[in-house]
Amino acid sequence: MQLQLRTEGLSWQVTGDAIVVLDITGSVYLQLEDSGRLLWEKLADGCTEGDLVGLLIDTYEIDRELATADVTRFV
Repeated sequence: MQLQLRTEGLSWQVTGDAIVVLDITGSVYLQLEDSGRLLWEKLADGCTEGDLVGLLIDTYEIDRELATADVTRFV
């Protein structure tokens, strides 16, 4: 299944090594760094959960089980 960030009520900006996100609809502020930033940027382009898992495996050389658990929590 294709995943992508919603466009309404969501604003985000790259600031240095992080991404700052403001969910206007839910009044939530997030700052994402490291793996969170990688996953967010991939979601902005559109991808599958498998793509996100593969990204974590390739970038951090972790096993599939840990990467899958991390992606599940993030999404």
